[in-house]
Amino acid sequence: MHFAVVGNTGGLGGALRDQCAVGARLPGFGWGEGQVVEVLADGLGSCAGWRWVEATGSGATSWVSDEFLVRP
Repeated sequence: MHFAVVGNTGGLGGALRDQCAVGARLPGFGWGEGQVVEVLADGLGSCAGWRWVEATGSGATSWVSDEFLVRP
């Protein structure tokens, strides 16, 4: 596993998602810009380009698109 930082969101952060799809947004929750996450799994097949991540320190998990992850 490796670590990444949520970025490229225009300062808004990224939505938590229970599926690897833009429409799978969970209301009221999100990754803050600069949040450090651990990549637990790489998306495959239709989930290519997405990562299953866990927020360091909180244990929250979600799918995040590669476009919003910056490798440290």
